[in-house]
Amino acid sequence: MQLPCSHYPLSLIVHPGNELKVCFNYDSSQFRKWQICQLAQHFETLLTALTRDLSVPVKQVSMLCETEYKKLIKWSDGGTPRLHKNSVLQLFEQHAEHNPDQIAITFERRQLTYSEVNKKANQLARYLLNQSGEPSAPIGILLGRSPEQIIAALAIQKSGRAYVPIDSKLPDKRVQFILEDASIKKLVTHSEYKIQHGLFDSLCITIDNPETQLQLNQQKSTNLNFTIEKENNAYIIYTSGSTGNPKAALLTHGGLVNFVEAVSDVLHIDERSRLLQFSSFSFDVAVFEWATALSSGAALVMIPQEIVLSPDCLTQTVNSENVSHALLPPTLLHHLDPIEWQGVSTIVTGGESFSISLVESWSRGRSFYNTYGTTETTILSTLFRFQEQENKMSIGRPFAGVKTYVLDDNLKPVPVGVVGEIFIGGPGVARGYLNRPDLTEERYLSVAVDDSNVERLYRTGDHARWTPHGELEFIGRKDSQVKIRGHRIELEEISENLLKHCAIKDALTIVRRNKEKEAELIAYIIVSDDLGDLALWQDTFREWLLDRLPGYMIPNFWVFLEKWPLNINGKIDRKALPEPAMNETKRQQEVYSFTENEMMLLWQGLLGHKLPISRDDDFFKIGGHSLLAVRLVALIEQKWNKKIPIASLMKYSTLSQLSRLVEHTNDGSKDAWSPLVILNEAPSKETLFIIPGAGGLSVAYLALSQTLTSDYSIVVLESKGLDGSEEPHSNMDDLVDCYHKALLKYQTKGPFFLVGHSFGARVSFELGKV
Repeated sequence: MQLPCSHYPLSLIVHPGNELKVCFNYDSSQFRKWQICQLAQHFETLLTALTRDLSVPVKQVSMLCETEYKKLIKWSDGGTPRLHKNSVLQLFEQHAEHNPDQIAITFERRQLTYSEVNKKANQLARYLLNQSGEPSAPIGILLGRSPEQIIAALAIQKSGRAYVPIDSKLPDKRVQFILEDASIKKLVTHSEYKIQHGLFDSLCITIDNPETQLQLNQQKSTNLNFTIEKENNAYIIYTSGSTGNPKAALLTHGGLVNFVEAVSDVLHIDERSRLLQFSSFSFDVAVFEWATALSSGAALVMIPQEIVLSPDCLTQTVNSENVSHALLPPTLLHHLDPIEWQGVSTIVTGGESFSISLVESWSRGRSFYNTYGTTETTILSTLFRFQEQENKMSIGRPFAGVKTYVLDDNLKPVPVGVVGEIFIGGPGVARGYLNRPDLTEERYLSVAVDDSNVERLYRTGDHARWTPHGELEFIGRKDSQVKIRGHRIELEEISENLLKHCAIKDALTIVRRNKEKEAELIAYIIVSDDLGDLALWQDTFREWLLDRLPGYMIPNFWVFLEKWPLNINGKIDRKALPEPAMNETKRQQEVYSFTENEMMLLWQGLLGHKLPISRDDDFFKIGGHSLLAVRLVALIEQKWNKKIPIASLMKYSTLSQLSRLVEHTNDGSKDAWSPLVILNEAPSKETLFIIPGAGGLSVAYLALSQTLTSDYSIVVLESKGLDGSEEPHSNMDDLVDCYHKALLKYQTKGPFFLVGHSFGARVSFELGKV
């Protein structure tokens, strides 16, 4: 049939008569043939249904034919749940019995076998059972990165309770909220965190206390005969919430055991594997790492926070520890060299968008998986293995025990290629939110997807669509939730906490992507009164948030407005919000040197700034963070052939300071090395000298220095050779002598306040004897 020419990309042409003849005229550059064929099929199905019953509203009529419907249901079902055991504890204890001498956990110079971990967990579990408190009350864990975190989690579960991980770096107010909201009566912690957060003795089980250690050693080390049901809570994870406070999801033993068994099969994790524990313990991905490793008989390779923050140190550790599996955020992969990670056979990532070129470079010679999941459905729900020569990336299909439906507003499956909302079912679906029945009712629904079988599904708020090959393509969020470097954030929580400040009248937080596709937070603020120089208030508001929120939720940029730009409907016009601009008036009066101009171009490229940057702007206060600092150092070396240590960037962090450092550093070398890295100098205040653990970097203590900015001067003593340009100290005596001379050069007489972390504690002890 000859069709008339049309200027529209898609036209429906109807020829009336005894029979309707329908034709579709489409632009082949915008539509594919399969899409038009599917559209025609849906149109026919819709018309047929309406002829049967004209009283049915069109929106309630399914466009899917029976064949397509069955296909979608099949794709949505990952298969039979893997529930051979009631909990991961049984899987772990099985390995401890059959392979007691197998290495279970490594951390710095420590190695613990399955037998040792199991015995320690059993002793702590019995100790917990002997403590007063409600038998079913959750128990908190507030510890730094160490095997004791994992032992505590196992022990709490062995005692029949759920554990609540709490990040030791959280502000006191947030820690207190979690303790009260979860009704935590007992907290497994360390004396330094007990003091840091001002916790009561009656709450804390301080495991480094000599008396506690003595009582633990007196407990029996055999397995407990405690019945663990699949429906019982295994752990409780707090995530960002839109009300200004975090919300907690209740995850079960059944959901966790299905996850570890199914994922271990897909990723080929067994007794020969060595899994990297990269994620923060309070992040649900950490459960993936430790539970999957220990339930599979594999070794869990734990690393201190300083190594997490240093791509070079991380690479060295991964190679020296023969890591086989690693789960890393896409943002970090940009800062690592895949060639130097050839020993790692499997890389798992997810949670953020990334380019195909990144995937291609990381998938050569290894298995590379993209993933999708939510905390509320036990970590992950889908997996996609990237194959070489592919030019697409999806989030894959559900694995065993998981169902992932893409539904419309009427909770019915949408056709292939049509965007809908992801709903997740299966044993991994959480019991709900703690103390939030309203939110639980809103997000956990009983749905009859096939009009007969009612299932309990979690409404994710994420949009996706099925591809013709039966894989899920992630589209984005339907609300204000975002992910920043792997952390899930509710933007409203940031705004709500800003609004609690008496000087702020209104606030809005948004996320934008810089040229590197990395997510950055921008806070737009309208103040209550005339506060004078608003640039000075930026630090005040930053400190306000640091006292209430984790560091990854602090905005990179701050913009002050007199009023909101509004659209014709009277709502905030987000597209009209101005780009961040710092110290514009001051900038116009400044004269930049050639090096400063060149350095400014590097900063603008990394930070995504279109406007000039002031000579006094601090890299870490205008959007810079530790990963960007690593990239900046690499760009400086590439441009000027001058190697600037990360420590020097911490010390000389303004545009003018860093430019002068580059000008006065010899080609191919660095400035005269000193272990001292000054993070903060408070006039007429005492100085805290911090000695990191082995391989530790000063950047790990940046948040601490910002918190104590008006109370103490903060100076970090970094080890020699961290940048690879010099040999490290070969023995303790040389290291202590070097640090002692540096201390006396900075401060001629005592007292000296030393803070040692991990291996740094031993160095502090030796320094104290000099």
